[in-house]
Amino acid sequence: DWGLADKAQAINMASLIPAKSVGIDDRCGQIKKGHLADFIILDEAMNLKATYLGGQAVYQA
Repeated sequence: DWGLADKAQAINMASLIPAKSVGIDDRCGQIKKGHLADFIILDEAMNLKATYLGGQAVYQA
């Protein structure tokens, strides 16, 4: 039984883990100072609410 990932695990699987796998986790994969500011915002139902590129909003639902 593999079970299901919780939301935090799913987010890491879509961000930090891929960044680590290609060796760019020093600048991508997390929201933290010194990292690139490209990210999305999801609601509780995992619907896309906003997209940010370079720290600037480029889409808002």
